[in-house]
Amino acid sequence: MTSQFNEGLWKRRLHVLNKLKDMMLSNKDSIIHTRKISSFLTSLSEYADYHSNEFFDQCWSLLENNVQNNESLWKEILFDFNRLFIGPDKLQAPPYESVYRDEGLIMGSSTLEVRNFYQSEGLKLENQGKEPDDHIGIELEFLSYITRLIIMSQEKQAEEKINYYQELYEKFLNEHLLQWGLVFADLIIDKAETKFMKGVGLYLKGFLKEEELQVSS
Repeated sequence: MTSQFNEGLWKRRLHVLNKLKDMMLSNKDSIIHTRKISSFLTSLSEYADYHSNEFFDQCWSLLENNVQNNESLWKEILFDFNRLFIGPDKLQAPPYESVYRDEGLIMGSSTLEVRNFYQSEGLKLENQGKEPDDHIGIELEFLSYITRLIIMSQEKQAEEKINYYQELYEKFLNEHLLQWGLVFADLIIDKAETKFMKGVGLYLKGFLKEEELQVSS
């Protein structure tokens, strides 16, 4: 992935990372907003136009007819979102890396490794401790941050920085997000009770599969 710079790819990647992290970091009420969901779906279709795989195809077949100005539908999505990721009951798809890599623990050694990764770039979470550093939304946000730096470095024609940040992006993917993200996406697909949240799981899986392919190419 680090051998050639594709500006269009990085800009599309940034757009999707931002939409996915916004979705996954939604609070218990904000996901119900029609505007946020519509914006999310628009970003999905734009990215999938360039990167087609079976998961995107399945995702779109679920989502394209599932956007209506229907209050009861939004409430079902909200309930499903909370049931999967927030609680109060047992989480059906815990959004934390350590759960998948540290024998079910929240705030395990993986969390500290992720925190060290952020700190190596001079970053620290606002209200550290309120949400574990290895939350899926925060990991996606970190990749979004690195992607912005890559695009800015390209605009300044700073070749060394481009290479550094591309390698950092790849390293974080390989050592963290790709180590658990696909299993997490499969859990969403399996446990979600609404078509919308199943579609989110399929989209995340499709995106990570594309990233895996890019990293290995």
